[in-house]
Amino acid sequence: EILTSLRRALPSEKSVTCKIRMLPSTEKTRDFMRVCEKSGAEAITVHMRLREERPAEPAHWDEMERLWDAVQVPVLANGDFFSRRQIDEFWKHCRDKGCRP
Repeated sequence: EILTSLRRALPSEKSVTCKIRMLPSTEKTRDFMRVCEKSGAEAITVHMRLREERPAEPAHWDEMERLWDAVQVPVLANGDFFSRRQIDEFWKHCRDKGCRP
């Protein structure tokens, strides 16, 4: 409802994006991403940890290969990007797994 209301209230030239956290299952996360897209989100950022996980635990980069194609809008990953080296490692990981850039 929040995204739908926001999309209706903003001028069409303004983009609506959202950031979500991974849900307990991949399918629940994919379903929620679809709801966000249908509600007007033009891009979705996924925090690659579950709610109960802390920053000391590594982000679940492997999940991106199961999430990126759930929607037609761009999907961005969030989690464990503290240096250029980590970003490069993530891109390599995604390319190796077949995710689109």
